[in-house]
Amino acid sequence: DRLAGRAAAEIAGLLPLEPAAAFADSNCRARLLRSRHVHIDGEGILCPGTCAGIILGRASRPESIARIWQTLDQAFADKDETSPPLPGLEIIGLLARRGPAALLDVAGARGYVPRPEGYAHKCQLCWDVRRWLFEKGYFRDQLGPEVTYTA
Repeated sequence: DRLAGRAAAEIAGLLPLEPAAAFADSNCRARLLRSRHVHIDGEGILCPGTCAGIILGRASRPESIARIWQTLDQAFADKDETSPPLPGLEIIGLLARRGPAALLDVAGARGYVPRPEGYAHKCQLCWDVRRWLFEKGYFRDQLGPEVTYTA
């Protein structure tokens, strides 16, 4: 199961913990981009059903949802891990190609310090890093909606 939100704080300590490096080879491409479930909030923010708090795009008309998926599919269809992510899609690109370890690199360069006790799951690592990035004001156009990180 995914450990995000309150579960990351409340349940993770009951599970075996591993260092962040244990999740280095675990990308999130299938869970993020091949899910058959999405969330669309009242403002048209499209998020993957598997991962709250990641903005895939903003739907402004019914057909724009299909366009968002087409853009994401084209942007991340290749397996080339070295291609730079499209502007505005850095978070989803890093996660799709390299998983939360890539986010850890980005956040670490900005001052994030990994939990010394470790993480119970790659999703807990991802959530912790994304929450930190959001709280520091980074990638606000890609992490949201705000209530996801402040509730």
